[in-house]
Amino acid sequence: MAQLVLRPDLKTAGGEVTEILVDGRFAGIISLVYREGDRMTGGIQLEDAVLSPAGKREVDAFVRNHIQWLVDAMNIRECDVVLTYGSYDHIIGTPLLPDESPAVDYADDETTAEWVGDESVYGDYDEDELDDISMEEDAYDAEPDYELVLLEDSRGRVEYQLFDPGSRLVAEASCRIYGSEAVCMLDWVFDPLEEEMELASNLIVADFQDEETENFLFHSRFDGEIVDSIEISLEEADELSELDSGEEEYSVILARDDGDTLTYEIYEQEYGGIPIGTATIDVSEDQLTGFIDFRQTDDSRQRQEIARLLMEELDKEQDYDSLHLSMLYRNKLIDELLFENVTIQ
Repeated sequence: MAQLVLRPDLKTAGGEVTEILVDGRFAGIISLVYREGDRMTGGIQLEDAVLSPAGKREVDAFVRNHIQWLVDAMNIRECDVVLTYGSYDHIIGTPLLPDESPAVDYADDETTAEWVGDESVYGDYDEDELDDISMEEDAYDAEPDYELVLLEDSRGRVEYQLFDPGSRLVAEASCRIYGSEAVCMLDWVFDPLEEEMELASNLIVADFQDEETENFLFHSRFDGEIVDSIEISLEEADELSELDSGEEEYSVILARDDGDTLTYEIYEQEYGGIPIGTATIDVSEDQLTGFIDFRQTDDSRQRQEIARLLMEELDKEQDYDSLHLSMLYRNKLIDELLFENVTIQ
């Protein structure tokens, strides 16, 4: 399996240029221009001299996931990125001046262009060579779809592979079983999105339904580093499933009480036993402060609804004057809310 790396080359507030490396070799470049919360456009050029057709498919899936991550992180509403697979005709750039060259007068505001490449004539691309990566609203809201394949099921250990609809390997999972608990390591081919990690975890939990295992801990690893961990309790999931579907869309459950700090797990009915966020609240004073770390983005109305449910749970624990909440997504501040309790006489 090839090692795929994205190496940033240039990044500004409105765009970025990223080099694609395959086993340490330059294999292409991603050029994107975007406006956060609005639109993204750009192009991906893959080198056919470096990538075989099979390698192209692997890199294609890899960069699509990278762009999908950007789309989700910046709340992009419309995305059009064109992918080409071929050789460069020309590179237009400013020539480097040797150290001994005299100073250049830029008063006329002109820059000399240098053509680097072969003698081929620059022309238009054939439409057949273009692959349009379109992520309109229906596209990037789609749920990932993976197939779980059991490789080995021996005493205390289970091995899986996960494949996408195109039969491409996306992850390998190794689970160690300790009584009623299972600890699973998922090694991903690409940097996974939150919903992809959740789907993989759910598929593995579903495969354990006939076993006595009740608690699961999933670590997702990419490029040798743990990118996220997910805990799933079947007992907790069963309690959530018993909730009336006509009740609240979200559930806030106290997970840990450390005296001055309370930790709550936030669930959405659609996602069952997997928390969509974690709230950590400092209750040492009457003016409560805390933050909610979301594993997926929600709109402002949904965040306010979750904050309301959290306040209801806090009301059960103690009296307080106000609650200041910071909303985070991938360690980035996305919203702040301040609530004050009004005494009715």
